[in-house]
Amino acid sequence: MARLRLALQIPAPLHGRAADFVRQAVEREIEVEEAAAEILALAIEIRRTPVDRRLPAPPPTLAEVRADIRRLPLSDREQLAPLFSPAYLRAARLAERDAAILEMAAGRQGNASQLARQVHDRLARYRLGSWRFEHGQSAPFDPRNRLPHRVLALTGGRVPEVNSIRKLFKS
Repeated sequence: MARLRLALQIPAPLHGRAADFVRQAVEREIEVEEAAAEILALAIEIRRTPVDRRLPAPPPTLAEVRADIRRLPLSDREQLAPLFSPAYLRAARLAERDAAILEMAAGRQGNASQLARQVHDRLARYRLGSWRFEHGQSAPFDPRNRLPHRVLALTGGRVPEVNSIRKLFKS
């Protein structure tokens, strides 16, 4: 069988099994057929781990960046508004508004039309009452007003129509 003598200099930051394998390969001869799989695994591990810690890691992919941005709260995404299209920010606002409306309906009884009417009435009552004093501020202390405050803050103080709310419950 063919034998391979590896004359490698071992980089200091290699860790674990990869470092042990490289040291063994340098110190003694290894049969090529037996070591092929381990050499391939080592090459993959070295490629994924920067050899020199001073070198930057490879940049994230576009998909990873998009996933990280989606995890940001809406307020942070709005601060980055110059980087996004208005349509993207509007869609994010609507998605957050819809989630707050669905959370308002949790625990209520009735079909989609009844739930939509109940949520709409609650938002309209809040809009005519406490909203006048609480808009432009952070979430109110009263837990009953937190979700209506969030919905109205995301819609600019407008109460969504009953039909718009009902569509949320049917989807």
